[in-house]
Amino acid sequence: MALDIFSNDRTKGIELFKNYNNGDNRDQCLDYTEKVIVSDKAVMDYLNQMGITSISQLQQLNKEMRDEAIRKLKKIEGITIRQLARMTGIAKSVIDRV
Repeated sequence: MALDIFSNDRTKGIELFKNYNNGDNRDQCLDYTEKVIVSDKAVMDYLNQMGITSISQLQQLNKEMRDEAIRKLKKIEGITIRQLARMTGIAKSVIDRV
């Protein structure tokens, strides 16, 4: 019987089952989460905030500085690796590894 998972005593099993079902649950398998989309203009605004005013300037940075800028962009919810690759001309595999 399914209640045996909670207790061999039927009365106690029913009570534990009710408590389990009424408890807080953070499962997200059925919850809807809205997808965040960041526009290309917003990506450029983020770059400008980092002091990078153009894509060519980003591409000309030394590797460490370029990678740091990419890391910061990747942390922003809604910016995708594909979007960064398309905008920057830097390969997806490079951005993915950063």
